[in-house]
Amino acid sequence: MAFHSSGAVADGGNVRHAVWDTAVVAATCVTCHAPSPEPGGIPSLNGLSAEHLLTRLRGFKGNGPAQTTAAMTIMPLLMQGYDEAQIRALAEWFASRQASPR
Repeated sequence: MAFHSSGAVADGGNVRHAVWDTAVVAATCVTCHAPSPEPGGIPSLNGLSAEHLLTRLRGFKGNGPAQTTAAMTIMPLLMQGYDEAQIRALAEWFASRQASPR
């Protein structure tokens, strides 16, 4: 499932449409949240419920309940670049993935 969001982007006086592909952005998340993390490492997001992920991601963005550890990570800074539709798309994308073996 890929979320495509189009928007006009200025390009040297020309207007082009940007497309936001959830799978591409999720690959950035997987840089830290690997599908099969090392013991004690950053957990995988695969298979977590969309609602759980939405709560956490909104909390990191500052639009939901704060988590004690949220302020101690890079996540609050990263989440500022995403709007609500993109956050929802990421949550649904990871929820649709097979859970990682523990």
